[in-house]
Amino acid sequence: MSVDTKNVEVQDVGPDPGELLSALDAIEADEKKFTYLREKFLRVLDVDDHIHFLDTDEDLDMTKKNIRRLEALRAMGLSDEEVKRLADKIMIAIKAILKAYAETGVSFREATQKGHGLELSPEEIDEYLEGFKKRFEAFPKLHPGIKWVDVEKALRADPESMVKLRAFDKKGHKMNVFGKEDGEFVFVSAWNNPGQLSKGHINVCFDAEGQKMAEKKGYKTNGNAVSIIAAIMGVNEKEARNYLADPKFHEQLINAVEVNGWAWLKTYDAIRKAGYAVLGLRNGCNKYNVIGHSGDGSFRALLRVKKA
Repeated sequence: MSVDTKNVEVQDVGPDPGELLSALDAIEADEKKFTYLREKFLRVLDVDDHIHFLDTDEDLDMTKKNIRRLEALRAMGLSDEEVKRLADKIMIAIKAILKAYAETGVSFREATQKGHGLELSPEEIDEYLEGFKKRFEAFPKLHPGIKWVDVEKALRADPESMVKLRAFDKKGHKMNVFGKEDGEFVFVSAWNNPGQLSKGHINVCFDAEGQKMAEKKGYKTNGNAVSIIAAIMGVNEKEARNYLADPKFHEQLINAVEVNGWAWLKTYDAIRKAGYAVLGLRNGCNKYNVIGHSGDGSFRALLRVKKA
């Protein structure tokens, strides 16, 4: 597919997101400034909770205003006109990427992770691992017999997984090691109070179907656990269910620390087909209607990282 770098437009054939972003780079004469904007947009704005679900021009306009409000851009010397011009260009690409998502199922995050500026710098990796180490050492009951040096080695060998863990942690999940299975370290959301989580990760239904049912009844939600996980992991929603924590890991957490609130967990198909999903509570696990949502509940994510 050819892209006119003077005027990027959504092509009828379904544009390749990576190619669009590359073309967008070519448009801007000062590539350093544009790259800065793109990375700020992806990292500072709520990509996981907002961009993944954009489907109206009104939503896009609101996002454009958010981009223009990034004080960091003005701090580095860009004028209001430059910020507006760059914001307009990136919104063209977002519209095209969203169209590609609708046609191919490739998530916005997945499309932009493939060599387009979401890699962590060495400084960011060191900073993240330093914080993770403190959290790891604060909860020895969660991972008896596991040494931090082995966990760090595994993470450094798998930067893609580190990016995903960091994405959850930025939302307050406090990911931690819950054990080792089949040569892999098991990382699970270890938040113990929903107040630790970002607004977009509480008051969520189990999956998209549950969310639609809830909203049809007039309930207001912040989305659903499965779709949020799919956006961060860069997978489809069927695969995303495998990144919900097994009930045994929730029980492991409540045996180690006091837990408030509730959390959606991995659910077998038979339970889901009956209209329910597994819910982790402060004293165990049970099943609940998938439309369930409230400000004192969220979900527990899971990610396995191969031992290096």
